[in-house]
Amino acid sequence: MKMAKVVVIENVSLDGVMQAPARPDEDTRGGFPAWGMGS
Repeated sequence: MKMAKVVVIENVSLDGVMQAPARPDEDTRGGFPAWGMGS
């Protein structure tokens, strides 16, 4: 059985805010209207 490679991309600013790398409306939880940002 061959193991698959898992690739993870995470964008984190210097102040620790993470941002989703896809569409502007991807994740609007937490009061952020655009760009999937969260702390």
